[in-house]
Amino acid sequence: RGESRDVCLKLHDESACRDFVQLLCRPQEVTVVQDRIVDSTVPPVRVVEVGDFQPLKVLTWNISGHDTSGLAPQTFSLADKMAAVKSDILRLQPDIFTIHECDSDEGMSRLVDAYELVGVSAVGHCGRVHLYARKGLSFGRLQAPRGCTCVLARFRLSKSLSFDVAAVHLAPGEKAADRRSVQLRSVVDALTSRSRLLLG
Repeated sequence: RGESRDVCLKLHDESACRDFVQLLCRPQEVTVVQDRIVDSTVPPVRVVEVGDFQPLKVLTWNISGHDTSGLAPQTFSLADKMAAVKSDILRLQPDIFTIHECDSDEGMSRLVDAYELVGVSAVGHCGRVHLYARKGLSFGRLQAPRGCTCVLARFRLSKSLSFDVAAVHLAPGEKAADRRSVQLRSVVDALTSRSRLLLG
């Protein structure tokens, strides 16, 4: 829905490709501001235990699960779309991901070998929010605030390292800006860890 994001349509000829490369190669202006004197005798190094350093890949995706794209062929069904969504998730291999506007409260069956369904939100204005985690990650559900379509959880990577995740689908529309602010504040207040990740 809306403008196409297909890179093949954007970079359709040699001229478009050259323009894109020139954009990427455009020199950047960098300004270095030194607002304090750094003691060069003290190395700016933070020691991180190997067990505490685990880079994670996250994904958030509004799949608009109740319809198909207007650009899709007429024979392309919702079942075809969901199969493609599952294939892309398995290809991208995120550690944590959320999908928005799901039309079911059941987890994706094709993903059960690799992922656990952390939780499913209450029904919002346009379906539900699902939050998934790669099997092996330690997590626990957190209480979600009322009035917001969201799933909250705390992930623990080690004895000393944990972070909170909120999969949030805020109220839509230009007239709902104040309501979105209230929803966002309620979600942030419900996350008590020092490290927080919002997936919207």
